[in-house]
Amino acid sequence: MSDTLRDQLLGLGFKAAPKPERT
Repeated sequence: MSDTLRDQLLGLGFKAAPKPERT
């Protein structure tokens, strides 16, 4: 998964599922 896509998911509320991948 690209970092850009990850950013979009985080913005959509993906932070609801915390993943210790992004430091």
